[in-house]
Amino acid sequence: MNERFSQVFWGMVALSLSFIIAALIISGAAVKVKRAQDAIAVTGSARMQVESDYAVWRGSITANAPTLQRASLDLANYRVRVNEFLKRSGVPDSVITFKTVYSIAHQEYDDNGRFTGRILGHEVSQWFEIRSSDIDMIIKVADAAQALMREGIPFNSNSPEFFYTQLDEARVSLMAEATKDARRRAEQIAKAARGTIGAVRQARMGVIQVVAPYSTTISDYGVYDTSTRNKDVVAVVKVTFSVK
Repeated sequence: MNERFSQVFWGMVALSLSFIIAALIISGAAVKVKRAQDAIAVTGSARMQVESDYAVWRGSITANAPTLQRASLDLANYRVRVNEFLKRSGVPDSVITFKTVYSIAHQEYDDNGRFTGRILGHEVSQWFEIRSSDIDMIIKVADAAQALMREGIPFNSNSPEFFYTQLDEARVSLMAEATKDARRRAEQIAKAARGTIGAVRQARMGVIQVVAPYSTTISDYGVYDTSTRNKDVVAVVKVTFSVK
């Protein structure tokens, strides 16, 4: 009886030990898997101040008359006077583009909204634009264009638009700076958790934002502010780091 009890006892001990060893092995494997999956995803950003190197200014002239012929003749006269103004302002012919002329017939309607068949008059318009890297010239001529209205020319002017043409070069350096910023943030998080940052697992750059100076406006589709000569180019990158 004692011999049988001894066999059963040591058998149970062996079985218990095997369960413990198996649990330790499984636990160790789980820790390794968990560590392999540990990661930190952070967002880094970088901002660069730039000055626009290209500008566009647009304006339009309009003529109204009872007949289409009269309106077209008046528009041609206005165009000559606008050209003269631009030449006096030092704008080269090579940077001026006049767009296609378009016309609208103003129809008469009765009190019930039905067309009476009568044409009240014709409106003929033409847009023009100036594109140049001489930004000071663009600003000067846009400011002086009010003189056309004082001369009685039906003239409409848009504000100048300012562009920065070196975005491709800026994007490369900004992505590097944004990634460095992301690493600094990840290191601070890992340090607080008593860990260290490993290799980059994934990096995804967002859309470049071109905004007014110090603006915080951003969009998933990108922002391109053309109202200011000086701009901020902002890059955002999301980086995932492994954690040790």
